[in-house]
Amino acid sequence: MRLSRKEHIADNFGAAAPRYEEAALLQKQVAANLSKHLPALEGGADILEIGCGTGLMTRYLLRRYPRAHLHVTDISPSMLAAARENITSASVKWGILDGENPPANLPAYDLIISSMVFQWFEDIDGALEKLGKHLKPTGAILFALPGPHSGAQWQSILQELGYPSGLLEFTAPPGIIAEEIIKRPYAGAHAFLTHMKDLGAHEPKASYRPLNPGHLRTAMRRFDRQGYKDVDWHILYGALKKEEIIKA
Repeated sequence: MRLSRKEHIADNFGAAAPRYEEAALLQKQVAANLSKHLPALEGGADILEIGCGTGLMTRYLLRRYPRAHLHVTDISPSMLAAARENITSASVKWGILDGENPPANLPAYDLIISSMVFQWFEDIDGALEKLGKHLKPTGAILFALPGPHSGAQWQSILQELGYPSGLLEFTAPPGIIAEEIIKRPYAGAHAFLTHMKDLGAHEPKASYRPLNPGHLRTAMRRFDRQGYKDVDWHILYGALKKEEIIKA
């Protein structure tokens, strides 16, 4: 049976789960920066985390909201299992969830949070609207995701050569409150592409037709000849209140 794109994404991240903590340096930095935007909540607040991975953001939630009720989810069973091994807390309820298509019986939350996940959604605006229906009246969605200028160095090489890019078409959803460029070092094109696979983040955009081996080698050589030592990651941080998502 042919797997759907969403199933491919889940499988890729699941396969990367054993090495994710070591490889996810960018994701760790983004989670730390997103935690600076966490709102003040009452002690027994209800919080949903979408795409927990191995628990990078979950740790900040537990420290910031020690008395909250956390519903921590991921689309990948293997990632969720890794997070459960890393985090032991009676206040966490774990579950498999496709955050883009939440079930109708999902309860209401004071906060829905997601770090470096929304870029995998096929329809971010539609997903935000669906999730907004599961916010309490004063609830909010807090998120971080890569922006349009991510991977600029690799993108520029492909553009110079007239080759298509498999990187996701990163867009800026509504509610952006901050942004930054984080430079990550890579020892050449091979290291950059291998690192994406180590993260499980190598599923290309849906319309992409893979480069043939010769074109890929040409692009990698051009990247290395340019002497690139870093690749830019354009990170967007966003916050949306229920009233901003659900229009009357």
